[in-house]
Amino acid sequence: MAAAAQHKSRSDFILEAACKEAENVLLDQRLFLLDKGQVAEFAAVLRQGMAGNRQLETLLSRPAPWEE
Repeated sequence: MAAAAQHKSRSDFILEAACKEAENVLLDQRLFLLDKGQVAEFAAVLRQGMAGNRQLETLLSRPAPWEE
């Protein structure tokens, strides 16, 4: 009934709903909210850079999955 209400086939409706949910899952892993104190702490960590952090250096040296 929902697919019909939007003048879509069931397949198109389900595919669109699945894509929206997949996007939400990925955004939940990338979007985070901080209060002012946490922002200051996060900024301080970023200013320190990655010197001496081998795991971070390795991660950042690899191409992104969409670049492979």
